[in-house]
Amino acid sequence: MKRIDIADDDTLYKLYIVDKMSASSIAKLYNVNKQVVLRNLDRKHITRRGSTELKVINKRVIVCDNCSKVITNTRSKRPNVYNHTFCNIECKCEWMSNTFSGTNSWNWRGGCKRADYGPSWQRQKKLVLDVNKECQVCGSHSNIEIHHLIPFNMFRYERGINSNDKMANSTNNLMVMCKRCHGKLRRKEASETIIVASENILNKSQKMGWSELHSDMQTLAEMTRALVNNYIN
Repeated sequence: MKRIDIADDDTLYKLYIVDKMSASSIAKLYNVNKQVVLRNLDRKHITRRGSTELKVINKRVIVCDNCSKVITNTRSKRPNVYNHTFCNIECKCEWMSNTFSGTNSWNWRGGCKRADYGPSWQRQKKLVLDVNKECQVCGSHSNIEIHHLIPFNMFRYERGINSNDKMANSTNNLMVMCKRCHGKLRRKEASETIIVASENILNKSQKMGWSELHSDMQTLAEMTRALVNNYIN
């Protein structure tokens, strides 16, 4: 076997002992196999770290971003979101609830004072469910909900002022989904993608009319299925 020297004694000692880099990290640094690094350590009489010492090295001191509690924990073993770290799942949920609510929510687009989908909602909902009672993404028959392909609040419906609910609740804007698949679309990345596509369709509808956008709505439906499947898989 050909002998490969990756660094002099002092450099390897500094990387492995002083800087506490792992053999894998050093291997990546020199673009060699991990076993090459281990053989170099043995030849240069640098004592390898045991499993107990590795566990200590892989721990870090973190501060919970919700309650400010200081904890020492193994990396990647604590709840985290968007580079924020928490001491437990309860703190994570509390932080998300306080941070991503109201106008700070990525789903916020003016909002509705209450869940008012207009006088046409119940009729259109029944009409869709009479035709199809299974999720149009995964085929589930449980926990069925109705999803607006273009988010309802983008139609700016106001009770007693306009009848925009009729467009929002039209059958080509409604999609049968189970609760699990529906929840996938509330992720930030999915919401932003749908918002952009919806804005394009609404702008187009002002020129062509809502009834002429059947193919665009089918494309949006396919995009919605793809976004959900990406998160499921």
